[in-house]
Amino acid sequence: MEYFNVFYRRLGNPDAYARPDNIFVLTESLAKGHRNGLAVSAGLACGITIHTLAAVTGLSIIIQKSAPAYGY
Repeated sequence: MEYFNVFYRRLGNPDAYARPDNIFVLTESLAKGHRNGLAVSAGLACGITIHTLAAVTGLSIIIQKSAPAYGY
């Protein structure tokens, strides 16, 4: 039961995970300074934003094109 509680506490806090992007920012910051770390963070944030917009746009197009299938 103890392991179960630890699992759900970790699951509830996604920022606690050491994902590859977090490790990349950390290593770049330690190796090349905080300015480079901030630049890497900004680049990753822009990439995630563009990827999300592309996914939402694609999903919207799919829904729009499939509307006739549902009689709209």
